[in-house]
Amino acid sequence: MNINPNFSDENENAPASEVMALGMDFIYENLIEPVQENLNADQLKIIGLIGMSFKIIAEQATALEELEKSIEGFDNNEDISRN
Repeated sequence: MNINPNFSDENENAPASEVMALGMDFIYENLIEPVQENLNADQLKIIGLIGMSFKIIAEQATALEELEKSIEGFDNNEDISRN
């Protein structure tokens, strides 16, 4: 599933950080911003923590994607799981 309406290549996945940013933008614009004045300080703090958690997850996923790309094609049958 791709949430970017401008994305056209079905064989290539968007980077995790991009997908996360698009999803967070949608959630903010459509769900949080309309009710922001009705949220108390604790609710806003929790929303901020959730946003930061999602950002960290996306950064870790992007780092893993980059690692996988860097070892793609590296095929000498060496087990690198111990490294």
